[in-house]
Amino acid sequence: MSGTANLYINSDFTDYYDKAASTVQDENSVIYNRIMQNVPGKVEELRTIGKMGNKTIQILPINRMSPTINKVIVYTDIKGHRGNGKTIMSLSEANMMYPNKLGTEYFSNYSGYTFKVLTVGKRRFKCILKNIDNLIESETISIEELPSGYNYQIALPIYSIDYVQDNSNQMVIADFNTIQRLDYLGLEKFMSAEEVLDEIYKALIAYNKI
Repeated sequence: MSGTANLYINSDFTDYYDKAASTVQDENSVIYNRIMQNVPGKVEELRTIGKMGNKTIQILPINRMSPTINKVIVYTDIKGHRGNGKTIMSLSEANMMYPNKLGTEYFSNYSGYTFKVLTVGKRRFKCILKNIDNLIESETISIEELPSGYNYQIALPIYSIDYVQDNSNQMVIADFNTIQRLDYLGLEKFMSAEEVLDEIYKALIAYNKI
């Protein structure tokens, strides 16, 4: 775990691996900036991952959505994650209440589960989470480790990509979380605090961010 003793986490929230990080920032510190308030927002994050050749959900102003759509997800807070800042309603209701808000189609075959691919350094995990009220991630059903490897295109120490099944039964990206909390996922059963720090440190080196 060479070098991680000086790893300082600059953040606006706490996670389970913080206890193993340095509590002092000085000239020798390696800094991992993890500021949730600085994320660019759902639209920008999806645009970024879409430019890499990935298929994402389509986000439009409610008043520009096709009248053939039945239900929609309205983004009342475009920076919200884990179901926060979202509400489901019919398109007609949304046009009355939130015509200028952004939204996306609520797929009729939605199962109530989030399929998340989580990356911590070079380690990758497939997580299935059960949602309450159809949107809020509440319970981790399973975590399965995938083949490891760095993604130099994304180049983030920790991130996740959430997938949903659209009406044509294709998996599309619904969320690109450029900052991802780990504690509520139950990842501590798979990675110790020290192992997470080690992966962050090595990823910062791999991506030339030190």
